Amino acid sequence: MHPFHSPKASSSDLLAGQVAADSKEHLVSSEILRISDFNVKPGVPMHTTDCQDLQWSPESTAIATGIAIRNAAHLARLPKARPYPAG
Repeated sequence: MHPFHSPKASSSDLLAGQVAADSKEHLVSSEILRISDFNVKPGVPMHTTDCQDLQWSPESTAIATGIAIRNAAHLARLPKARPYPAG
């Protein structure tokens, strides 16, 4: 248990559990982490380079952004195939 664990369950927990269970059927392992369980402060950590000042995106940023967009699109299609809440 994390030091900032929220004792209340949420609909996000239910949805994350369903996605993890569905993913396991396809041999995808997952771990569910709740941001409320961590002491995360708003803002961006200070680095020597601010990505907003760059004329181009670093390759790792571009790859991560692409993955996030594909995952969001995939998750957006799921309710049509399997409406929430599952009944």
